[in-house]
Amino acid sequence: DSDTDSDTDSDTDSDTDGDTDTEPGSWTLSEWVFDESEVRTYNLYMLAADFTSLVEDGNDELYRPADLEVEGESYRNIGVRLKGAYSLESCWDMMGNRLWDGHCQKISMKLRFTEYDDTLRFYGLKRLNFHSMSADLTRLHERLAYHLFAQMGSPSPRNVPAKVYINDEYQGLFQVVEDVDGRFTKNRWPEEGDGNLFKEIWPDARVDEEAAMLALETNDAPQDNPDVSDFLAFAADMAQLDTSNADQYLAPNVDVDALLKYIVVDRAIHNWDGIMSFYWGSNHNYFWYHMADGRWALIPWDMDKTFFEYDRFFDPDPAENITTPVPGWNVYPSRCGLAYPDNMYSIVETIGPPEEGPGNLMFVAPGCDPLINTLAALYWDDFVAHGEAFLDGAFAEDNLNDLIDEWSAQIDAVMQDEPTISYGEWQAAVTALRGHLPKLRSDFAAHLTDTYREE
Repeated sequence: DSDTDSDTDSDTDSDTDGDTDTEPGSWTLSEWVFDESEVRTYNLYMLAADFTSLVEDGNDELYRPADLEVEGESYRNIGVRLKGAYSLESCWDMMGNRLWDGHCQKISMKLRFTEYDDTLRFYGLKRLNFHSMSADLTRLHERLAYHLFAQMGSPSPRNVPAKVYINDEYQGLFQVVEDVDGRFTKNRWPEEGDGNLFKEIWPDARVDEEAAMLALETNDAPQDNPDVSDFLAFAADMAQLDTSNADQYLAPNVDVDALLKYIVVDRAIHNWDGIMSFYWGSNHNYFWYHMADGRWALIPWDMDKTFFEYDRFFDPDPAENITTPVPGWNVYPSRCGLAYPDNMYSIVETIGPPEEGPGNLMFVAPGCDPLINTLAALYWDDFVAHGEAFLDGAFAEDNLNDLIDEWSAQIDAVMQDEPTISYGEWQAAVTALRGHLPKLRSDFAAHLTDTYREE
């Protein structure tokens, strides 16, 4: 499979230090980093022992020291580590040895400028992500997905392609992705950006204080007196939510239209590793931000599992002979005690958590979740209206082809030197992506003709 970049960041520094990206002039500074007209070059310099440790023992997610040079400017003694969830689990064998096949050749990285010097900033930023895009031969999926989420109003990370070297050795094209942290929230919500930010925790009955504390990304330093009571209350409300009490529990907690627009994009781009994919009952690749009005905003993250021809779980490739795809988010399953194996050849009843192992990845239908089920049951017509506007606007085929033309032309020369895939493979993948667009659009248009229903 591929690189998910869905790690739970172990960074513990507070994001309430007041040097946010919205102070006078600082937004202009960070715009340099995310200038979409440029493919910049980043060169990391590491001592031989540190570099060897990074590539051979990088699954420990520990930072190693490095110096960074970017367009003639130097930043000394920053922290660098490998990042990812599935990537780091799958790229080392049982003996702890690094594997080098497939996506393991090139793994995403996180730069932390404050690791050794708390005052150091990179154009106003504390952290920066280099996403390897190993699952995506086009190197375009993540950029397209974030663009579409932003077009539909979701607060999305800025991102640009960049060439990355380590000790002058070319590592390939990476996507430089803005970190979702205190600077991000302060920029998107300038007057109220000091709220709590949580990563990859869904508001449901299983949430407890320990889990919420682990998911907290801001206001998390000891001096901040971390308080996750807001998310515990959100989860408690969502656990009680059903179609009869939406006014009491749903409206005070979320912007329904914003969530519906998020789901529009998520479903249209075949995002099979996002909020609808409940592996072992837990979904991935998003953040929740608590706004000043008491409601929660959903932020997209890690978009490489998008824009494939088939949706792996909800509309799988017929060639894989999968007979029991997962019901769509608009379907309330007859029994939520049923789960779907990863290979989905049959449905099995789970009695307690099944034993983990290859082929035993259990997948729970998203309609079993009270929040998702209530949105589909009560607001399907609104979802359809937003979806039709999306089809005619941002998701129009000409618009998507224009973006692919522009962005593939921008990285064409770079991809001729990509170390992990050939130029011909990249060209073929981009051509295939263009060919998938009619199916993506027709699949989504067909979804909009569906309705909410119970099995």
